[in-house]
Amino acid sequence: MDAPSTAAAIAFVRAEEGRRPPGDRLFEDRYAALWAAEGAEARRLFLTVPFFVEHVRLRTRFLDDEIRSAVARGCEAIVLLGAGFDSRALRLPELAGGRVEVYEVDHEAQLAAKRVRLAANGTPLPAFVRTLAVDLAGPGLAATLSAAGLRPGAGTLFVAEGLIGYLAPAAVAGLFAECAAAAAAPAWLAASYSRFTFQPAQVEQLLGRAGFGRVSHPTYQELHRRYLGTDAPEGWESFVLTTAALGEPAARGSQAAG
Repeated sequence: MDAPSTAAAIAFVRAEEGRRPPGDRLFEDRYAALWAAEGAEARRLFLTVPFFVEHVRLRTRFLDDEIRSAVARGCEAIVLLGAGFDSRALRLPELAGGRVEVYEVDHEAQLAAKRVRLAANGTPLPAFVRTLAVDLAGPGLAATLSAAGLRPGAGTLFVAEGLIGYLAPAAVAGLFAECAAAAAAPAWLAASYSRFTFQPAQVEQLLGRAGFGRVSHPTYQELHRRYLGTDAPEGWESFVLTTAALGEPAARGSQAAG
């Protein structure tokens, strides 16, 4: 399944969140409806995957909170890797003031399609959002971010939501190294992926090679309790979230996702 089709399926779930009672919503994404009707075949396929909807809901809220925390601790840049139809720059109040630069990185065709659809809806991207065309399977991210104005050491959070599963291990290692080279410490990275593509220990090793430490794998059981207030059903082990900090030592007893 190609990335744009997957992104449309994610958008469908996010659009459906708005149909829930206000007290049950984990986030608000009124822009997701712009993309929700696309990729109908992919959507039908993904919606048959056990826990897919819950997975998208929880990972969306978790990464929203990671961005909020990054802004609160003084990060000056958020880099959305494989940005797809992400609308966080439009919908998160913490980014609305423009104090934080947002870099949306993806293939040019994806970025252009998104710009056109937003403009047709009367919603151009804010001035603090910079769209960067980069093939994330190869080199060039660090140089492109530098040319776009990313300042090393200013505090950067990289978000790789559902991205690395599309890349080979060598490409993921290169991506993490590019992130480290572009930002320098302090910088953080948050990623979501499936155990069908990577294991947490493997991702932790690749992060370590790039200089990222304090790696954590918050479990979906933990997130289910945090956000939904109940225990997670069996079978969630296939979905993984990982966070890491550049230049910080690994935490003792880092927990594998389950």
